[in-house]
Amino acid sequence: MESKHKILITCLCNAFGGLFTVIPCLAPLICWLAWKDDADYAVADYARKRLNTSISWAIWYFAALASTFLLVGYIAIIVLGVWALVAIIMDLIRASSGDGSYKFPLTVEFIKAKPTVPGNTDQQG
Repeated sequence: MESKHKILITCLCNAFGGLFTVIPCLAPLICWLAWKDDADYAVADYARKRLNTSISWAIWYFAALASTFLLVGYIAIIVLGVWALVAIIMDLIRASSGDGSYKFPLTVEFIKAKPTVPGNTDQQG
């Protein structure tokens, strides 16, 4: 499968994973596990970024939900929802062209990128 298609599939899993699953991080996790050792580093990096995005946004939504007793949480949930919708649309547009460089706002890097050594073709640690 071409890397452009893998990036688009990962983007769609990130976009619709939260809508159709109980755990919004499940679909990006599956994509990342499937492609983390892919020969094309761009696909693995994109899947890692979308998993970090899903985990980060789940934490932000939980924090907003926890603060609903202050009535600020309701506003935060609406703002996060609109912001997520706009960011996902922007990511879908870039992913459809094969560009996986979009960085979602408020994303914390929980899963770090593997360090790469330029010119090193040996995959053993």
